Amino acid sequence: MGNDTTTEEKENKLKRRGLRVLLIVLLICCIVSVAVVYLRYTSKSIILVPLLMLCIAVLLLVLLLHPAVSVLSANKLPVPEKREKKKKRKGRNAVHDYAFHKPGHVRKDSSIDGLYNLNIGLADKAGKDEEGFSEELLKSIDTNFVGKRALLVEDNDINRDIANLVLTKLGFEVEIAEDGKQGVEMVKTSEPGYYDVVLMDIQMPVMDGYEAARRIRKIKDKRNAQVPIVALTVCVTNEDIKASNDAGMDGHIAKPIDISKMKKVLEKALKKAYNF
Repeated sequence: MGNDTTTEEKENKLKRRGLRVLLIVLLICCIVSVAVVYLRYTSKSIILVPLLMLCIAVLLLVLLLHPAVSVLSANKLPVPEKREKKKKRKGRNAVHDYAFHKPGHVRKDSSIDGLYNLNIGLADKAGKDEEGFSEELLKSIDTNFVGKRALLVEDNDINRDIANLVLTKLGFEVEIAEDGKQGVEMVKTSEPGYYDVVLMDIQMPVMDGYEAARRIRKIKDKRNAQVPIVALTVCVTNEDIKASNDAGMDGHIAKPIDISKMKKVLEKALKKAYNF
């Protein structure tokens, strides 16, 4: 890139010099012509002298002012525009491990070693289907929870889509609630033991995750009241974890998530409740 620019600058300099020399030669020729006419034919060619003088003046103006040949702009060579090559995004060949964040950014990892840490920013996620994730990643997720039913309580539509995809690939049958109040009603009105686990967002409108968990624990039917509840949230401080435990939750999964840790938390919660 640097060599191409240097060559172009040299060519520009040569062109400038050539044009200046040409104009100077023309200017000298005009001056000589005026002198000859003035000395020999002044009385006969009065009109010719002003015309030649006008030509000389025009050439001088061009020589002084035109940016292509001007002596004043000789050191101001045009700088070629640098065109930055856009990096091509690797789509399905890139390893997209995912987690959800509220809000967040995108980070791509290029290895699959059991720890999955793609932070998917809500505004940056392209589409709401499997096209945003690599086939390699989706195939690598173990289906450890086949036959289990999960209730996902999440208010954000993109987060719901992502979590739904992850849980489905893990083997869960997934049902959706869009806020805490709806989640409580779905557990309360379901058949005893219908849901095997509830994944609960914390920050939601209408009713937050803490209150929803407390109300589920107060349901009259004991089997529904004792359903494992796992927090799925960006709230990850010790105080947040304590608050989720105090609300009656059985585990805590942070966003952005590590899928390996997520599986361990879910396995632990199910084992505690059902000897999974």
